[in-house]
Formats: sequence, structure tokens, C-alpha cells
Amino acid sequence: MRMFRNVGLMIVISAFAVGIAMPVQGADESNVIAKVGSIVVTKEDVQREIERRLPLQVSFHGEMKAEKIEKIRAEAKEALITRAYKVQYALDNEISVNAKAVDDAWSSALAKNPKLAAVPAVQAENFKRELYLDLLAKQTENVVVNSKVAVTDEEVRKYYDANKSQFLRAKLFKASQVFVKVDPAASAEEKAARRQKAEKILERAKAGEDFYNLAYYESDDRSRYVGGSLGSFHSGQVVPEFDTILQKMKPGDVAGPIQTLNGYHVVKLDDVQPEKQMSLEESAVNLKARLSEEKRKKLYSEWLEALHRKYPLQSP
Repeated sequence: MRMFRNVGLMIVISAFAVGIAMPVQGADESNVIAKVGSIVVTKEDVQREIERRLPLQVSFHGEMKAEKIEKIRAEAKEALITRAYKVQYALDNEISVNAKAVDDAWSSALAKNPKLAAVPAVQAENFKRELYLDLLAKQTENVVVNSKVAVTDEEVRKYYDANKSQFLRAKLFKASQVFVKVDPAASAEEKAARRQKAEKILERAKAGEDFYNLAYYESDDRSRYVGGSLGSFHSGQVVPEFDTILQKMKPGDVAGPIQTLNGYHVVKLDDVQPEKQMSLEESAVNLKARLSEEKRKKLYSEWLEALHRKYPLQSP
């Protein structure tokens, strides 16, 4: 990021406080791709942001599809423009970041990537400047948006009372299986043999053979190591073939073979808990978090819209 000469004294003081040389206007204007107030976004800014977003080395980027590269470039540019709006607001409203926050961020970056300690001084300063601007944008968002998000217990109660149907816990199953895998490319004879194996396993289970041992010795998936246990899951969380059968079963029942794309399943219902209306007390924590996030998103959207009106985006 580079700033014009008319940037307020506050940011100059803040920049020196954290030991970061904040460049001023004077760069080649052909290098500028967007301006927000006194903040500019340059081609180099976008390239650095692209490299921060890509987990692989720059030398590998050439093997990426052009559409993917352009998508990342567009996302990087948009992120920097959004940051520029927040930074400009910070300048106008004397919001700053203390030196310790930047030092801590730099120390954290060095811990994650020790090679940063050996980069040339100019690159290190650029990196620190990016850290500073990121922190400043985040601090501004905290001051303007996050600090104003508040949801009262009364709001939670009113929402719960008006939307109780949202707080019904679906029927909860606990089940185990013996899985007989079938290769989709197998012949009709091979598939028939696999089904016959599943049917024999079902017969053994219904005859009282220990289901844990059946799963351990006969199942073709990793659940065999826990006796075929599938854990607990709600109605609707499993494939329809499973859900339809489970709805008709009682704890202790064994059914199958259930055919899916992967093979045949012999299933045992270990336990079932009926649909339950969750109480306000049981729902309050998650509901308050959801309402808080909804408020935060609304405030954030309104703030960004106001910033766009106040600081028209200039694209040379």
C-alpha cells in the first residue's frame, strides 16, 4: 500500500511507532490499479496478496489453469480494496494499532516461517507494512462493528418462543454395521456372490452370533476395528437406503442386506432416542451465537456500504 502526501499526521506517528516506513505518493501512477480516498492499491500489492493466498511456490503457479489464477487475482484485488476502505476510515477517525500487536504478529510470522529472517530488508519492511495494514483494518472493524454487536437474553428468549420448530432435535440413532464391499466393475456373478455373503452374515447375526465379532472378522471397512460401530447420527444424516430401514427398527434389531453404491450393509440398531423439543436452556448458547453473527454481518454490510458512498472507488 502507498499513501498520498495528504495523509494525516496520526498515521505517520503510528507508522514510526511500529518501525514501519509507510510510503507516500510519488510512485509511478501506471502501477496503481485502484484508489480509495488517499489509499492506493498497486500491482505489486496484488501480487504479494496472491502469493500470500497460494500455498505452493511461485514456480508452480504456471501449471495452474488460467481461470483459477484470474479468480485468485480478482479475490486478492477485492480484498485489498476492502482493506483500503477500512484503513482510510481508520485515518479519518484516528484509529491505530499499538506497536506490541505488530511485534507479536511479526514474531508469529517468523515462528511459522523462519526463512523470513533472512529476506532482504526491503522485503521485510514490505511484509511488516502488510501486517500493520491487516491489523489496522481488523482493529477498525472491531471498533466499528464487533464492539457494537450485543444480543440480550430477552432477544434470545423471544426468538426461541417465536421459532420453537427450529429447535426440534431429530430422532437420534446409534448403530453398527458389517459392510460387504462390491466393486462397481464386478461381474454379475461376483456381485451375486457378495450379496450371498451379506445374506449369510445377516443369518448369523439373527441367530445370535456376537455382532462385534462378526464386524471385526467380516466387515470390509475400518469400522471393523470398533465392532462395526457407526456412532450416533440423526435421522436424515445417512443415505436414504439406511434411513428408511432404521426408521422401522427397534433397538437390538438386525436388518439387511442394505444395498448402496459401495456394496451391502448388514446393520444393527444399538439405540434410538425419539425426536425431542430442545429447551431454551439447551438452545441458548448456540442461538445467542447465531443471532450475534447475524447482527455482526448486518452491521458489517451497512458499514461497508457507507464506506463505498463516502469514498468513491477510483480505477485509473
